[in-house]
Amino acid sequence: MSFSGEISLFSGHLRFERGLSPRTVASYESDLRDFSRWLAGRGIEDSGALSREDAVSYLDGLRSAGAKASTCARRFSAIRAFTRFLAAEKRMAADPLAQTESPRREKTLPKTLSEETVKGLVESVDPSDLPGAGTGAADRIKTAETVRDRAILETLYGCGMRVSELCALHLQDIDFEGGVVRCFGKGSKERVVPLGSGAAEWISRYVDSWRAEHGKGNPDEDAVFLSRLGAPLTRVSVFQMVRRRAEAYAAKGGAIDPARVSPHVFRHCFATHLLAHGAGVRPIQEMLGHASVATTQIYTHVDASRMAAVHRRFHPRA
Repeated sequence: MSFSGEISLFSGHLRFERGLSPRTVASYESDLRDFSRWLAGRGIEDSGALSREDAVSYLDGLRSAGAKASTCARRFSAIRAFTRFLAAEKRMAADPLAQTESPRREKTLPKTLSEETVKGLVESVDPSDLPGAGTGAADRIKTAETVRDRAILETLYGCGMRVSELCALHLQDIDFEGGVVRCFGKGSKERVVPLGSGAAEWISRYVDSWRAEHGKGNPDEDAVFLSRLGAPLTRVSVFQMVRRRAEAYAAKGGAIDPARVSPHVFRHCFATHLLAHGAGVRPIQEMLGHASVATTQIYTHVDASRMAAVHRRFHPRA
């Protein structure tokens, strides 16, 4: 079977057996097809002829072309998962990368905002500031959109969700009485996280009083957050909304750089601010849905940077 056919088999394995999202599967496919084109250029058309040296040479070429360490590490991860799959399926005699270590990734700290900045941005999305809110049909749609956006910002910051998890939330996933929300992370792994008073208040306000304005054309849709046409919001639409709200806040004098703001930055802020207030790494890991605590520990470096800055500013012998 050709590399193309084997990549398709592997994609099916990722999607149906490992339960990875279509976006993640597409990323694996893209990386593997680039590798297969590189191999074809060297006359390698059969996975049985693939060697460790081929993969190393491919990665060296990426580095020489200026690829980031994180890109090389991601490509290697895709290739190694692919060869492991082929070996397990007896399509290769042995996995040529079984004893090969992954390239080291660059240690970059996640972008975060101060607590004051997050508070200012979130509270700037206030339906009471709208002129004539709630009177005419157009005003009601605008108010519904503002209440929805405030609920989204409160949820991103209050729950630490990935944007894909937020877009996939359904009405039955929210337990207002218990103060928790169920979400499904990478690999369709389910977890339950605290809802938080701010998120609970604004989601309840949206669902009870304003969501119907968005769902008129699609009354059977049970996604929590809807577009004006009654469809579930997409990752792109949430990203655009967050950036738009950040730009509006900056225009009002808010101390914020809109280019540094995204839904994922709220997730980073969630973890960093919890840690700064004394939360342990393990509980944060569980709330974020990280498979490994090593992923969560990056936030300890962020907090260490903050503490170092405080030390330099206030200690007399710094």
